[in-house]
Parts: sequence; structure tokens; C-alpha cells
Amino acid sequence: MSDWPQTGDRIRTSSGSERFHAQLDLGNWGFYPKAYIDAADLLVGAIASGANPDMIGYPLMYLWRHYLELMLKQLVALGRRLDSNPDPRDYPDTHSLSDLWGEAHSLIGKHCYRAGENQQDLEAVAAIVSEFARLDPSGETFRYPVTRFEKRTGRREKTMPIPLFLGLDQVAQRMKCVANFLAGVEDVMDESLHYQADVNSESF
Repeated sequence: MSDWPQTGDRIRTSSGSERFHAQLDLGNWGFYPKAYIDAADLLVGAIASGANPDMIGYPLMYLWRHYLELMLKQLVALGRRLDSNPDPRDYPDTHSLSDLWGEAHSLIGKHCYRAGENQQDLEAVAAIVSEFARLDPSGETFRYPVTRFEKRTGRREKTMPIPLFLGLDQVAQRMKCVANFLAGVEDVMDESLHYQADVNSESF
């Protein structure tokens, strides 16, 4: 087989091995955050096996950041349904982690905890989400070396103006804790929705 593409080559084709067959029509919103956090775990494992962390760091940080965005949108959508919010968009059309966490935090406090409970847990998660929001406010820092062209200034800026040094194993540990917390919140909201549906069905 040549190392270059050949006439007739296509991406949409079956694999020579069943192990590599992927079905990408699941369409389940909740599946997407898990896919990105699981992919991040695999990259952490690659670093442990000898991969260069300087190279792996870009996609790894993006996977974690995108996981947060997707998961927070999922929680906002569940919270809005619990509130019987008529907004047809379900989840916010923004990439801002700060905005997403602002609404998600309010909904988590409303539907998952009594007043004053688990504030330390929420504050710990908030600190990590806020740190990602500062590092990558628009979801582009770990995808591109420069920002979009600004007509006002007539130039592009570096997405990381100064070097960023990270202990990726420590980030991985903290993100695992965040993911455990947010998964628990999702379970509580999902159970509340099922309970709400059962109550509504019994009232008719």
C-alpha cells in the first residue's frame, strides 16, 4: 500500500478489522461528554507510555475543555426541563464556560442541594471551571496558535502569549474528580425528571 492516497480512496468505508468498526449515529447528547473525557484518559495513558507531553498537551487540554462545555450544556438542558423552561433551544448557544457555569451552578443549587449544602464541592468545581475559562475563554486556545484576524487592530494575537506549564497528570486527577461530581449531578437531575414525569402521568 502506498503512503499517499490512491484514486478511489474514501473515508466512509468499512474496516479490515471488526475491532475498528465505529458507529457514529448514536445521537445521544449525554454520550458526547463521556466520549471526550474518555478520549482524554487515553491520551494521559499515552503520556504514561512515553508520548511527548508537549505535543499531547494541546489536544488533551482541548478534550477536557470541550468535555466541560458539553457537560455543562447537558446540565443546563436538564435543569431547564425541570423548570419547564419553554426555551426551544434546550441549551445555551455559547462557548463561554463562564456563562455556562453561571446558569448550571444556579440550576445545580436549585435542583440538587438544599440551601447551604455541599457548597465546598460546588466551589471546588467552580474554581476548576473558572481556571479553564481563563485559559481558554472561547474554545480556541488549544486548537489554534493565533486568534482570529481582528479588523480593529489589523492583526492576529497569540492564543497563548506566554508559555503555559502544566502538570498534566495533576490536571487529569482534578478533571476525574470534576467528572465524577458532574456525573452525579446529572444522575440526580435525570432521576428528578423521571419522577416529575411519573407524577404528571398519575395526575391525569
